[in-house]
Amino acid sequence: MVIDKSTLLQNFQLQMPTGYHRESLGRLAHLESLKLREAAVLIGFVEREQGLQVILTKRAEHLKHHPGQISFPGGKFEDDDQVLVNTALREAEEEIGIHQTD
Repeated sequence: MVIDKSTLLQNFQLQMPTGYHRESLGRLAHLESLKLREAAVLIGFVEREQGLQVILTKRAEHLKHHPGQISFPGGKFEDDDQVLVNTALREAEEEIGIHQTD
């Protein structure tokens, strides 16, 4: 599916998330036995002549979790990230070379 930039902008509000608090995960306390981990992905778009395209990656076949699957670039939260937006940006740089200034 190809979508043009104006349609995307009309249907989605593109802005940095605000008000995220790690403490808000308390509402998920009943899921503690599942060993949930904070993580984030980057849903990146590339503008081409035919429209916007979404950036996807293919996970390596040797990985323990989700080997060979198609995914958004992303990964687990690290304390140095401070917020999940930084997690997504860091992982995108590590996995596909997109720098935060790009």
